[in-house]
Amino acid sequence: MLGKGFLKQPASDPDRVRDVCANARRVLLCMTDQHIGNFAVATTVIKALQRGFGARPGGVDAVDVIVAGGFEPLAERLLDPAAIITHDMPKSFPGDAAGLIRTRRQTRGRYDLLIVMSGGIRGSTLARFAGVQTTIGLDRYRRSGLYTLRIRDDNPTHALGRYAQFGACVDGAEPIIEPFTLLDGDTQKIDKALETAGVDPAQPLTVFHPGAGKAHRLWPVERFAQVADHAIEQHGHTVGVLTAPGEESTTSALLGAMQRADRARRISLPLGQLMPLFDHARALVCNESGPMHLAAMTRCAIVALYGPTDPARWSPIRTGPEVAVLTGEACPPGCRGGRCIAESACLTSIPVERVTDALDRTLSVVMTSARDR
Repeated sequence: MLGKGFLKQPASDPDRVRDVCANARRVLLCMTDQHIGNFAVATTVIKALQRGFGARPGGVDAVDVIVAGGFEPLAERLLDPAAIITHDMPKSFPGDAAGLIRTRRQTRGRYDLLIVMSGGIRGSTLARFAGVQTTIGLDRYRRSGLYTLRIRDDNPTHALGRYAQFGACVDGAEPIIEPFTLLDGDTQKIDKALETAGVDPAQPLTVFHPGAGKAHRLWPVERFAQVADHAIEQHGHTVGVLTAPGEESTTSALLGAMQRADRARRISLPLGQLMPLFDHARALVCNESGPMHLAAMTRCAIVALYGPTDPARWSPIRTGPEVAVLTGEACPPGCRGGRCIAESACLTSIPVERVTDALDRTLSVVMTSARDR
């Protein structure tokens, strides 16, 4: 029976990759991964490619971007202005043929080059059927044979390094990490959303996100409640519990376990408003999650709890004393993905006191920086 990697092919000649990119006039950059963290990290490289192609002698006619449906608000916020195309094919193979046909109509014959940064089934299938003459992906992707050309993957430790390898397409362009700036109307929208949630926008806010998308990455919710009480009693903050779709029960459990739930409110916002929320907040306390990676692009303090996720690969791209990455015991042999044999010891071994200490420390740094500005 054929394995998942039967379409894998080796890297192409780097000079060939550079020549093709140098002669492309209409470029389409693809990031159809539906994980918020992956998308956020990759945008730093997409922006570098946008500017690199644009600065090439003679320029290019277009550098457009294709993203997963629903991610347009992030793409418009995190990338340089470009035409944003949405791709709505789901993860399951063979996927939504109708969605693939719709996308093909938008891409076929319109681009010289498609650079696919997402290596899952959406990206590789799109590369095969988009109707673009030349497609480029990493050679490590198990369906790399579906790309016309492949960049050698040196398997860098951090996910940012993985995406940064696509800089080979434009004279070694480096990821661009710029200070977050609010768009017109952001402040008014966040103030209104907080008021609707019962939060006074003028009061200092610490956001808690007890969700993570996967149960094996969740620090115990009753411990989040103790840290939230600490933020209220020791710092005088209002607590906002970020609640994504499907996380309502987790939020209810946190609020139910708090002693000071009178100073806490649940907050639900569209994806495009999360970064303005974090920029408004003093701190975010969370599991390793997509919202954490968005917060890393703003100025709020971050206290992130890592269990089975390797922080060497998925730590926030912003580092410094205002960012605390807390880890527990290493997973024993036999733990893998969602299969835990150690009763979540990697997370339960992180005590509440360690988290409150990290919150105190990171908030102190943020407040000192704010006074110095």
